[in-house]
Amino acid sequence: MRPRHHACSDRQAITAWETDGGSRDAATECCHHRPWEVSMTRGCTRRRIPAALGKPSDWPRPTLDHLSPEDRQLYLRRERAIVMYAEQVALREIAVETGVCRREIFRQLNRFTAPKPTGGFYGLLALVPRQRIRAYQRRKPMRSLPGSAFGYAGAMGALLERYPAARDFLYEKLLGIGAPRNEIVELAPTFRNLHSGWKVALRKLGLTDSDWPFVTGDEGYTSLVRYCNLLIRLHPARAVRRRYGKAAADRMAMVGKGIPRLIQPLRPGTFAILDFSQIDTASCFTFETPEGKELEQVLPRWHLALLVDEMTSATWSAFSTLEIEPSSDSVLEALDRAVRPQAYTYGRPQANGVPLPVHIHELLPSFGFSGVSVLKLDNARCNRALEVVDNIVFTLGCAVNFGPVHTWPRRDVVERVFGQLSAAGPKRLSSSYGSGPTDVRRRDAAAEAMRLRLKYLEVEQLLLHCSRAHNRSPTERLHYSSPLEYFSRALSQVDSGVFPNPLPLPTLQDSGLLDHLEQCIVRGNPKNGVRPYIRLMRGRYTSPLLASSWQLLGKTLQVRIKRYDARLVTASRADTGEVIGPLFPERSWVQHAVSWRMRQLINRAGLRVAARDREDPLEAWKAERTASLLTARTKAKRKKGSKDALSLARQARSGEQHDGGAGAWPAAPLQSPDASVPPDIAPDSSADPFGLQAIPGHSRDRGGKP
Repeated sequence: MRPRHHACSDRQAITAWETDGGSRDAATECCHHRPWEVSMTRGCTRRRIPAALGKPSDWPRPTLDHLSPEDRQLYLRRERAIVMYAEQVALREIAVETGVCRREIFRQLNRFTAPKPTGGFYGLLALVPRQRIRAYQRRKPMRSLPGSAFGYAGAMGALLERYPAARDFLYEKLLGIGAPRNEIVELAPTFRNLHSGWKVALRKLGLTDSDWPFVTGDEGYTSLVRYCNLLIRLHPARAVRRRYGKAAADRMAMVGKGIPRLIQPLRPGTFAILDFSQIDTASCFTFETPEGKELEQVLPRWHLALLVDEMTSATWSAFSTLEIEPSSDSVLEALDRAVRPQAYTYGRPQANGVPLPVHIHELLPSFGFSGVSVLKLDNARCNRALEVVDNIVFTLGCAVNFGPVHTWPRRDVVERVFGQLSAAGPKRLSSSYGSGPTDVRRRDAAAEAMRLRLKYLEVEQLLLHCSRAHNRSPTERLHYSSPLEYFSRALSQVDSGVFPNPLPLPTLQDSGLLDHLEQCIVRGNPKNGVRPYIRLMRGRYTSPLLASSWQLLGKTLQVRIKRYDARLVTASRADTGEVIGPLFPERSWVQHAVSWRMRQLINRAGLRVAARDREDPLEAWKAERTASLLTARTKAKRKKGSKDALSLARQARSGEQHDGGAGAWPAAPLQSPDASVPPDIAPDSSADPFGLQAIPGHSRDRGGKP
């Protein structure tokens, strides 16, 4: 018997005799690999089992419950034959043990290693009796049977194989493959339209009435639809994008892949999501004319800010931004409302004069807002601002995750909460915008809001009531427990890993999230008697300590400005970190609680109006916008959204909220908090109650006596 050589990885030729007992042992002992990893080269008639399949014990096996006893035995014999083949057993021995002949072994091996359309190999699934792994290909020529639907099995495949241009037509019209860019095409043709164009293309290829598909009753329409559905399943990304749009294609690319996320919350209160959504109902802002008449102005669709817990969908904060586009101030305020809810009582729903607890840390005071480990945001500019990220990271100590662009499914929890809050409240009002312009139940939202005199504060209170109900309502997501019950149960269980971990007390009192940083140079002129001060937002800021610190002239101060009130300013030295303390604005801005961003807008508007007269910028700004609302807008126009009215509403809320406890305006101290007032600015009040001795050349006794 002629020997057969097997080449191992070390190039050592070993003779393996194909006998009943020696072939398997020789093939196993001659190689440094496992039997199923043996690489046959010259002189070997065996084929390689793909290494991606691994060991035979790791091969996925199909379920056999649906098979009859005969088919089950047939499958088991085929499986045993392939496993023995992978273990280098002689073909003669395989045939004796399993009853599968040499030719059948190689046929089943071809099926075993056939690639699947979805990736990988069919493997043992291909050994199941009557399991189809390839499309049927017709080899027999067709006979013309006009009007008959029988005798045309595989006719579609045979036609496309004979005329590749017919296949290219379907790929172009259905999937856009090979479609010209400068030609107007139908993005989502119906199967009827596609069938009509396909028949025209077949006529151009030379097919006549005696050829398939024209000899059938439906002219191949059923076969065409079946083939098109197959193409859609084989090329889902192209087909969905072309037929159903980019939004559906993006959703399919991101959702439902079956791959679990590597990083996901394990405990409640660790992952939070912050997002914004437009309000679904029209609302008004009421203002008074100089004559005392109240007028309503419809506001544009402002955004609602919402901070939710990703694991339980509980809400941490929610408020109306009164902005057409969210800003950095709104991002930071949403987090500050979660950290300091007691500072934002204006406009909150009340019971017997006491604000109702709305959010999860208000309903569960023992837990509080402990901060989060991860905060998820989208890629909006207001979220990616450097100052926003710095304030969040250094205050809460959490990671800020933006994720890929245009991937709203990553924030599906907050999107679902937005929908639930809107469906429970604003969408039930007659002033709702409905589901869209095509909603047949939609009324004139602006007219309804003016008729009902629906104020934006009332809409915000409705949303807060919906948030309170959401936190107390059982959901299937939490196994029919409410977020409040879920948090309470987690706190009571020691092994849950949930425990109160409050932020530091200084952070709870003043989080620093709403601080805007500026660097200012200390100005002053000893020659003219101008004491040290800084110039900020076109105004002077100083304090008793700064006014007496002549050594700071020309130095740079790090200034922190509260975004919600530009009067609240704290300074420190940028080089040494020495705290200077609070600074106070000049007289014209002391009585006005204006946000930092609104202060910038007021300065720009006030400079335009007060170019001739020295007017108060705030009053000039108010007069300009109030006049535009009274004179330039008729009653019909007041039904449309006005950006000016939105600015006035935001300014009015800022003033009320400031007075209501969002931060009290500190009175100027009589002395510095860090050191006593120097003698040159604080003489003995009993001897000189009016401070006349501080005036150079002035004598207490005008008679000239000392």
